[in-house]
Amino acid sequence: MCAGLALFRDMNEVKTFFPNPAARILCRTKSGRLIDAVWGRRNEKEHPETGFPITGWARLESIQKLKWDRFHGEKVHIPATSYMEKDSAKESHWFQLEKEQFLVGVLLSWQNLHFVYVVTVPAPETYRHIHDRWVLINCLKGVDKSAL
Repeated sequence: MCAGLALFRDMNEVKTFFPNPAARILCRTKSGRLIDAVWGRRNEKEHPETGFPITGWARLESIQKLKWDRFHGEKVHIPATSYMEKDSAKESHWFQLEKEQFLVGVLLSWQNLHFVYVVTVPAPETYRHIHDRWVLINCLKGVDKSAL
């Protein structure tokens, strides 16, 4: 389900993990704007005025059933270089992304606050022994993640 990400910040690769309440993810909007967003919403006390879901992930099936429409989210690309999944024994498994591959996210904004949720799909058969959910990956031709 993606418990950790590696991505470039200021030309350096850094790792961020969802359990860290200060976890932030850079994401790129359709217009090309980069936004530094909080990775999901963790509890009812954290910005209750937004009404945003308490999770760090958005199931593609829920998005397709329009369950996220009420939040007026925006599809974004997350320029991760790799992502991490944990198996049932809590062992970490890192997966490298190709240069033109980006994770898909949903960006929710309220006033000057931005929250990003990583979009997930059912895990491919090959990886179901690790987790039942997997990240959704898109390719963006000609975009260099390390320059973001």
